[in-house]
Amino acid sequence: MGGTANAVDHLHADAPGDIVADALMAGLDVTLDSGNDVRVGVLSSGTKTAVDAGHDIVIGTATSRTGTVVSAGNDMQLGTVNVLQGDLQGTAGRDLGVGAYDVSGNVSLAAGRDMRLGSGHNNGTLDLSLGRNLDFGTLSAGGPITIDSSNGSIHGGDLITDVATLGAHDGIVLDTSHIGTRLN
Repeated sequence: MGGTANAVDHLHADAPGDIVADALMAGLDVTLDSGNDVRVGVLSSGTKTAVDAGHDIVIGTATSRTGTVVSAGNDMQLGTVNVLQGDLQGTAGRDLGVGAYDVSGNVSLAAGRDMRLGSGHNNGTLDLSLGRNLDFGTLSAGGPITIDSSNGSIHGGDLITDVATLGAHDGIVLDTSHIGTRLN
């Protein structure tokens, strides 16, 4: 698959190999299931988006109305993610990166190794779980933030929330934190 695909309702692609496209857009949901890589420049759905790749995922811009669920067996790199009325869930077997996100609900991201986040804002809870190191710019959540770096460190710019629980094996360094209740 290459180029651009537009669907009035549902867009579903299931491939044993790669799914590669400049843009994929659907009036309702987008579902991509690849045995190997998913590489899409622009991904847009009128309701929800689900992407599953056996290997890597690279998406430039992803926009959905009611939620985005992304899972990669190895590495995941998302440029910009916008979820208008739902949650963002992402899981990577190795490294996970997101340039920026704006999510109306909860954000839950997990990486087997390292995670790099540029800037992110969400109105619900923020839950980050990773095997090694976290680097981030600015993270802001309307609900509690929980970060668990089981075998690494947390390095960040600004952390903005009312309640934060941070756990890191090797250390925590923040430029600025605006936390209303506690920092563990």
